[in-house]
Amino acid sequence: MAHDAAGAVTHPSPPKKGDWPGWLSWANALPSIAGLCMDMETMTHGYARATVERSIMPLNPNGAVHGGLVAAFADQIGAMALMPMVGPERTAVTGTLRVEYLRAALLPLVLEARVERLTRALVFVRAELSSGGRVCALASGTWVPLDLASLSGAES
Repeated sequence: MAHDAAGAVTHPSPPKKGDWPGWLSWANALPSIAGLCMDMETMTHGYARATVERSIMPLNPNGAVHGGLVAAFADQIGAMALMPMVGPERTAVTGTLRVEYLRAALLPLVLEARVERLTRALVFVRAELSSGGRVCALASGTWVPLDLASLSGAES
């Protein structure tokens, strides 16, 4: 994980639109992806897939991943599905996230997300988290696209 002179974690620069291997490398280099032990396998226009082999938290007494961590996976995989669509000069922040827990999330997990709709103001995403070939959680959310320049304090 890279740090700046003040010790803050730095993030890699996103690649150009359409550079799918670059987007995949970029995602796997993100501190949030590594911190959640996610392994990004696929990123294309509006779709992302990752696997999780181990938990960063102790498992629940039933052997399942903690529900809060399941929500974090849904949030991250949703963001990865939309980032290539908003482009390298923009980012997106989570506006809403709704998670339905259907059964215990037992490792290993497969995470998949698809962009359903993209507008200038919002991106609508659905995610599915599976365990052993069975869906254990469904998520839907909205993300708000932002210009990176507006986050750095520069005039937009």
